Formats: sequence, structure tokens, C-alpha cells
Amino acid sequence: MRAIKLLAAVLSCLLLSGCVTTMVLAAAADAKLQCLSDPDDNPEPARTRGEFPFVLEYERDGRHESVRDVQVCEFKGRTCTMYGRDEVWKSSLASGKAAIVLLRPDADKAYLASLGSCPAMMSETAYRRVVENPEYPASLVTYRNGKLERAEGGIWVKAELDTLGIRVTRFEQGSSEAPR
Repeated sequence: MRAIKLLAAVLSCLLLSGCVTTMVLAAAADAKLQCLSDPDDNPEPARTRGEFPFVLEYERDGRHESVRDVQVCEFKGRTCTMYGRDEVWKSSLASGKAAIVLLRPDADKAYLASLGSCPAMMSETAYRRVVENPEYPASLVTYRNGKLERAEGGIWVKAELDTLGIRVTRFEQGSSEAPR
């Protein structure tokens, strides 16, 4: 009898959580459909392109290394998500590189330097950021069969880099209008 009650409780919980999940997904789909059907009354941002020079300093196996480049942000339009209409920005490097690679231990794994966020940088006329020993200096990107599988960041990536002998010591980035 006790086993039957436990089984009934588990089944009702599963059914209820399934209903909740279905309701959440339906609400998200409804919000996205509403966004798609509403006209986009928001004008383009005042600035649709910006260049943000940066210097990334790091130590690798005890040697000091430095990378200089320019992050370019370009407005690409808006998209609808379950939260409403979001701006879409493209980030690239003026050097033509795809990313700043701190370490690529094998073909399926790379540690890429974390750069500034285009929406944050473009929202300020004179953006400037200087960080000593950044907490989130990189992201770990994994590939499968040559295609991007996952990109993730976090404090654990910094710890992993430390064990591999890499430590980002300074990151400085600003717009050309920012005072130095």
C-alpha cells in the first residue's frame, strides 16, 4: 500500500511538472509571437558601429605576453526572444583574427580571451575599462568534428588556465573618444 501511494505521488508530481513546463513553453512562444506581430517602433541606435582598441596582458609559462587589437561592434538589427525585442550586434577584430586564442591544447578545445560586450560598450559615448587580474578572463570553447559545440566561461576557466601556466594580468579597453 505504501509503495502504491509513493508511486502515485511521483506520477502526480511528474504530470504536474510536465504541465508547468508546457505552460512555460506556451507563454514563451506566445511572447515571441506577440513580439513578431508588433511593429518595431524602436529607431536604430544612435551609433551603429564602434571601434574599441584593447590591450590584453598575460603570463604564459612565466613569460610576459601582450596582445593589441581593436574590437569592432556593428549593429545588425533586432530579433524577438521570449523576453521581447533584443538588439543584435556583431563583434569582430580589426586584425581579421577570429578570436584571441590564449591556448589551444588540441583541435577540439581552445581558451579564448574575453573581450567587451558590444551592447555595453556602444551604450556609452566614451567607454573605458581597465581590469587588473580579471576574474573572468577567458572562455573555454569546445569543438566536435570541427564545428563549435559549446562555449562557456566562469571562474573555473580562470582556475583551469592557472593550472596550465596562463594568467591574464591586465585588460584595458576603450573607445577612441574615451580619455586615457
